[in-house]
Amino acid sequence: MTHPTGPTPAVTSEGPTARMWEARAVSQQAAEELVDWVYAQALPAMGEPAPQQVRVFRGDEARVVVVTWWPGRSRDLPPPPRSLAAREPHAWDFTDVTRTPQ
Repeated sequence: MTHPTGPTPAVTSEGPTARMWEARAVSQQAAEELVDWVYAQALPAMGEPAPQQVRVFRGDEARVVVVTWWPGRSRDLPPPPRSLAAREPHAWDFTDVTRTPQ
C-alpha cells in the first residue's frame, strides 16, 4: 500500500483504547436530555474501573458522541432511554497510532 506522501510508514499501536459511542436523539431537546443522562446516569453506572478520560460532544442532527479512554478493554455505556434515542447507539474502538518514518 502506498501512503499519499510515499511508502506506507511503519505503524505501531500502543496506549489506551478509545471507545466512541454515538447516539442520535429524537430531537434537539432530547439531545440535551441525552447529554444530561450520560453525565447523571450512564457514566456512573459503568462502575469501576472508570475510564481514564471522558469527553462528551454534541453534533448535527441531534447526535451525541461520548469518547472514553480505557487502559485495557473498553466498555459500552448502558442503553439510553428509548424516549430519547431515535435508534440504537453505535460504538467503535480505536487505538492510538504512532507513525515512524522508514
